[in-house]
Amino acid sequence: RDWLLPGWLLCFGVGKKAASCGYFLRQEIRSEILLVTNADEKPSLQSMFQKGQLYPTYELAKNADPEKEEGQGFGEAITVHPVTEASLMYRLHKRFSRIRLEKTYQEIEQLQVQIRNLTSLLPASEAGLTWPIGISAPFVPKSRLEVIGWEYFTEQHSFSCPSGAPKCKLVGAGKADVSDILQAALEQLNRRHQPQLRFQRRQLLNGYRRFDPSRGMEYQLDLLLEATTQRGHRHLLAKRVSLLRPLSKVEILPVPHVTEATRVQLVVPLTVQGLDFLGSFLDTFAMNSLDTHDNARLLLLFIYDPYDAQRVGQVDVFAGAKAMVAELEKRYTEVRIPWVSVKTEVPSQVKLMDVVSKKHPVDTLFFLVGVWTEVTGQVLNHCRMNAISNWQVFFPVHFQEFNPVLTYRGEQAASSSSS
Repeated sequence: RDWLLPGWLLCFGVGKKAASCGYFLRQEIRSEILLVTNADEKPSLQSMFQKGQLYPTYELAKNADPEKEEGQGFGEAITVHPVTEASLMYRLHKRFSRIRLEKTYQEIEQLQVQIRNLTSLLPASEAGLTWPIGISAPFVPKSRLEVIGWEYFTEQHSFSCPSGAPKCKLVGAGKADVSDILQAALEQLNRRHQPQLRFQRRQLLNGYRRFDPSRGMEYQLDLLLEATTQRGHRHLLAKRVSLLRPLSKVEILPVPHVTEATRVQLVVPLTVQGLDFLGSFLDTFAMNSLDTHDNARLLLLFIYDPYDAQRVGQVDVFAGAKAMVAELEKRYTEVRIPWVSVKTEVPSQVKLMDVVSKKHPVDTLFFLVGVWTEVTGQVLNHCRMNAISNWQVFFPVHFQEFNPVLTYRGEQAASSSSS
């Protein structure tokens, strides 16, 4: 006894004569089946009996096309013969896979009808019915940070490019996805409106898509169609269709465990141009981290250019910044805020982090920020949960204002709750 899986090809022959083959199609069959035949003999029985069960077979005509085979006998067959070449085996597998797929679609439609009939018994009635029926409702963002954006595309180009370019050509999987969804939209329209109308696609006017993690890939298409009536009359019309490519079976991926108790080491590179904003940054850091006893530490990098570095004995451009740090340490006696002086002509984040990392353990979680950044407890928790040691780096894209020097043009900058 053994399981017979789709795609198994069973051949029998006698002596030097060519073998006659049978293609096993069903997946859930567990029995003992014995076929004894050769090239000169054709099976006289169209069915096989074993233990009271019926196992129907189907005999293909010469040069038959599996795509054109219809009827209940073909659809219910367990084996098909003769299979004279390998390509015919794959065509049979394709045909029977399509038959099973259509049967699955019919079962889904029946379930959707049952769900629609039961909605009248629910408190929300039809208002609680989602589209498509049986699929999870769309994701509802709780804040602006969770809004899922739509990607605009045409048949040739996408206007949301990974490189950041405003426009890029559709290639590879992206182009195949657009072609497939356009074909699916046209097939669905024809299926719903035939035989009264038949549609042909002229042009994709607008296309939008977005990935909803709770549902799958959603599409909004504006199509220019040519509609043909039964009498042969033709006219153009524009129609918007909505489609959803639902998620398949969800697989849980193993991810290293992270907690919100990890210490975050803030690294703030400071140049002469940012001195005016250091006081505001230190006050915000004290209010959001020191007063709340958050597990975060601060390190300042004073970046000197070669000219200021030579005059540091006479005039230290960062003397005021160091005084602010000393004053903050007096207010919070249990806190120490170290600073490091770096001499460089062209500040580089890689070079600065190379200097800083040598002074800390290898498992330190660094958060490189600017002097204009407002660090809150929520931001630090995002950093802890999204940066995973030896696994993942966190690059937050935060909401920020333009440089106040450019925005206000000499006027007093207004305080901002987020930057």
